[in-house]
Amino acid sequence: MEDIRYCLLSFDHWEADESNKFGEADVPLSGLFNWARIFKGKRAFPRTRAEFEEFNLIHINLTTKNMLLLPGVLKNIDRSQTKILINVDYAVDMWKDSFPYPDAMLEQLDKADYIFGVEPVMCQVLEHRLRRPVAHIPHPVATHVLDAFRTPQRLNQIGVSIHRYDANFLLPHFSTRDLPNGFQTVAFGSTADKTGLLHLYDFMKPNTDFKDFIPFVASLYAILESYTLFSYGRLTAEAAFLGVPCVGSPCVESQSRCFPLLCESNPMKQRTLLVSLIEDQGFYSTVAKYGIEKSEFYSFDSCANMMRNLLRS
Repeated sequence: MEDIRYCLLSFDHWEADESNKFGEADVPLSGLFNWARIFKGKRAFPRTRAEFEEFNLIHINLTTKNMLLLPGVLKNIDRSQTKILINVDYAVDMWKDSFPYPDAMLEQLDKADYIFGVEPVMCQVLEHRLRRPVAHIPHPVATHVLDAFRTPQRLNQIGVSIHRYDANFLLPHFSTRDLPNGFQTVAFGSTADKTGLLHLYDFMKPNTDFKDFIPFVASLYAILESYTLFSYGRLTAEAAFLGVPCVGSPCVESQSRCFPLLCESNPMKQRTLLVSLIEDQGFYSTVAKYGIEKSEFYSFDSCANMMRNLLRS
């Protein structure tokens, strides 16, 4: 499929908010909506068969809300002319809450012409159950824009990323307590401003727009990524491109790819790695350079090539 006339369907409200920024000059949020940027497509809800016929690729981001979309799409398209691309947007660890009856999810996926997942474990699970290929393709990161934010000027701060899904805020505290050379900690993320965190870290970074968030990430000396679920790890991919080392769980795909020497789940071993980054500049430079090289996997060009290869299969 060389002539891609692309349409993305999603009911998720925060994604709809992000889609309204399409075409603006600011830094685009990494992730799903960059497919519309890459393929110069639309984020729309076709209402008639004629409107559906404008597209030859309908992309559905399968979430709990978006389970309602596929039946309506199938009634309005000619499958010989319009293909369906579906990805699952939840980490496999979260399916127990999002898809407690997984056969319903699998039935929808199996009606797609193409299926992809953003991290390998998800793809392996789906391939096992569906008995058909599921491509591993990450949602794109605008590395060509982030390049302008890369800087050698770093604060003596270790960022601690706290996620809303697993809210792992206590163990990173033990990993980052009393760091050498006067290094301090700054917690950030959608749950980082909870009252229970105020005494665990030196600073809190309030939530902000992505265009303001990226300079903050670029200013950090290193990051402790608290996420422990099987996931893509967009933050780690962004930090890697910016040359900011991340210590984190091997369950995070971008952690294993970009920072294999910093993969660790044990909080005390995470601390050892952070101390090594602070005290051994040779080690720091080695892992930072490697991360920059490997982060190109998530670039627009790389992801577009992977997707085109899938659509040709």
